[in-house]
Amino acid sequence: MRIIIKNLQQFYKDNSSLVKAIMMETLVDGEIVAEAKKMDFKDYKAAADFFARFSDVKIGSKDPLELLMYWGIMVKGIIFLNMIYPVPFRNEGALTDLMVNLSLTIWGYQKTP
Repeated sequence: MRIIIKNLQQFYKDNSSLVKAIMMETLVDGEIVAEAKKMDFKDYKAAADFFARFSDVKIGSKDPLELLMYWGIMVKGIIFLNMIYPVPFRNEGALTDLMVNLSLTIWGYQKTP
C-alpha cells in the first residue's frame, strides 16, 4: 500500500499541471466530469478483492469495492489538498505515513499480537 501511495504522490507531482487543469474542469462541471460520471466502477472489483485478501485485513461484511472507493477518495483528497495548500509535514514521508495509517484503518487492518 505504501508503494501505491508513493507512486500516486509522484504521479500527481510529475503531472501537477494536468491534475490542476482537471481539478478546474471539475469546478465548472465540464466534459471531463461528464465522462468520469459514466465510469463503471465494477471494473475495479479485482483491485478491491486484492486489498481484501491481505492477512490481518478484516473487512467483515463490508463491500471491498465500497472500501476501495473510500480509500481512493481519501488518498486523492489528501494529495489534491496538499497540492493546493501544502501541509507543513516534517517531510514527504510523514504525509505518506499518514495516508498509510488511514488506509490501514479503512481496510480494517489489525496487527496480530
